[in-house]
Amino acid sequence: MDKIAYEGISWTIGSTSFRTKELNKKTEWQLELLENFWAKPENKNQSWKANEPLQQQYYKFLWESNFTVGNAPRPAKDAREKTSGLCDIGVADRETRKLTEVGKELLKISKIGNFKSDNILQIEADSFLYLKQLLKTSVNLGNSTVRPFVILARTLNELEYLNSDEFIYFLPLISDENSFLSVITKIKDFRACKCDIIQTVYEILLSHKSYQQAHELFLNANSISENLIITVMMNRKSPQYSKPFYEFYNALHTVLMENDFSEKSMKKLEKSITDCKTTRTSIRKLLYATTKNVVKGGKKTFKTDILNSVKDEKSFKELFFKICHVAKTLNNLEDYGDLNLRYFAMSDCLITKDKTVKFDTLPKIYFAMVKECLKELSFTACDLLYKSINLNEIAPGLVVNTEEFYKNVAKEIGTETYDRNEIQKILDKERYERFNKLLEEKFTDEKLLLILDNFKNRKTSNDEYDEEIKKLVSSNSDGPTSFEYILAVIWYKISDYQGDVLTYMNLSLDADLLPKTHAGGGEADIVWKYEETSDYPKHDLLIEATLADSTNQRRMEMEPVSRHLGEYLCENKTSNAYCIFLTNYLNMNVISDFRMRRNQPYYGNNGDKVSGMNIAPMETDLLKVIIQNNLKYKKLYDIINKKFKSSLEPKEWYEEFEKEIEESSLLAK
Repeated sequence: MDKIAYEGISWTIGSTSFRTKELNKKTEWQLELLENFWAKPENKNQSWKANEPLQQQYYKFLWESNFTVGNAPRPAKDAREKTSGLCDIGVADRETRKLTEVGKELLKISKIGNFKSDNILQIEADSFLYLKQLLKTSVNLGNSTVRPFVILARTLNELEYLNSDEFIYFLPLISDENSFLSVITKIKDFRACKCDIIQTVYEILLSHKSYQQAHELFLNANSISENLIITVMMNRKSPQYSKPFYEFYNALHTVLMENDFSEKSMKKLEKSITDCKTTRTSIRKLLYATTKNVVKGGKKTFKTDILNSVKDEKSFKELFFKICHVAKTLNNLEDYGDLNLRYFAMSDCLITKDKTVKFDTLPKIYFAMVKECLKELSFTACDLLYKSINLNEIAPGLVVNTEEFYKNVAKEIGTETYDRNEIQKILDKERYERFNKLLEEKFTDEKLLLILDNFKNRKTSNDEYDEEIKKLVSSNSDGPTSFEYILAVIWYKISDYQGDVLTYMNLSLDADLLPKTHAGGGEADIVWKYEETSDYPKHDLLIEATLADSTNQRRMEMEPVSRHLGEYLCENKTSNAYCIFLTNYLNMNVISDFRMRRNQPYYGNNGDKVSGMNIAPMETDLLKVIIQNNLKYKKLYDIINKKFKSSLEPKEWYEEFEKEIEESSLLAK
């Protein structure tokens, strides 16, 4: 029997074998590791391609650099998989696995640590680079070439948003202009409840030649053999993966066609579905009304439309073909959905709140202005993926008139002014409205207390508490970055939502206003600027945070914290600044050192001198008391300021400090 060539019907970016959290950090980190690996004298003149010993050495290098755990059964394959995502977006060369021109530019941005925005979309420098790469990135799909991000942009231009199902099950099925128009119509029908995902996926499958060929062969066959099933399943890896579907066919035929819903037949059916491995969950969802007590449930287990669809051999074969191929497709789409979103989100153009995907305000305006250019690019390849180029070099139509852009922004946000400063104020106001809503929904006091508990219990990165923190905060942020972010959120609440916290926290945030980690890490300081009120004078507050345990605090934190504050005071002589040092466990000698700083001079790099510094150490347990009792900064400042003047010994000083905060917290409550 002639083999039917597998025809891919959905696209993805990156590799499902390298589905990593902290994607920004891991990408930048691996670029540095690749550069260092190729710089080794023994590797300089070697070739990557078909060189398993070298690939194994790279895997070992990743392991020694703590990038991976080091237990891959096939190290060379794992090395290829871990670099393939870099190749997909053009920062590493697929043939050589060396940094491309654009990869070197990204690494340079990462090493300098300056991610400040200088582009019309106001996204960070690395995000703008990722955006350009995504606009160039294409994938081959059968006889088609597709630029996934361009397709996403066009779809959002048409529909404004995509919900989770639309993003996962519809978007990646677009392979040419006809399917683009068809999918847009299908999504509109889906929203109007005129179609469902299963039928839509099946119709798109049958629009492809290979599936038409397999469908016709299967339905017209006089008898069903294992070889026939293997042929029509079109498994692109190995025929072995298709063999279990033959047993599934026979078991399902016994149940539905012979009307045998006995426990014995249902048990055999369940085993055959289980043997289909990766598609078993999808098959069960398509067949069953409930997945509980399937074996004993018999006929009641099945969906009504499944039972009604089987009238004769032909209708049974139609059902089987549909179930198998839709299950495989849904499984792939679900596998790809998260990966696609991770890569698309690196552009920082997308808001992904409330299980929807849509453009942030400025990207929305921009992509609407370049819609004709997007149409031209949709199904073409770009031979400049490895080159560091400007938007106009990708396509001249991607460049917009700045004045026209801001006019459109003004119209979108509902203002008649074209003054950029005024427009920026409105955009900043909208950003804070979104941030405040985020705090209200995602970071309630109860959630913040839970997150602080997880930080306290966290021993290492990737332990169970660290994984829980990623779920509660952001999967694209490591522990220290998330800790700084959460402390800034808490302090913003303590400060009665006053102050430009999104600037003060000095972290990289994505379009959803959640933290992301870069390879070099964020700055340690949160610098809060307080204007004069009736409760306190104008002053600045440096918040220093560490997850280091008490044993390592003296080595890691004593010098940097005092240096940061000392340099800040030397450079900002009228700032009246002090520092709060926050950690889970305080070392008593760290408390002692910080208290002594009040009476010690500090000589700055600029030659200036400050006569002493005020540093208040604080454990997160004390911060929890402040949250639980709703103690606000206007009261807290007075307590801290008075305690700075105390002459108590460090141990007694901290005990008294804790006591006063606890008492004031109870009064505040």
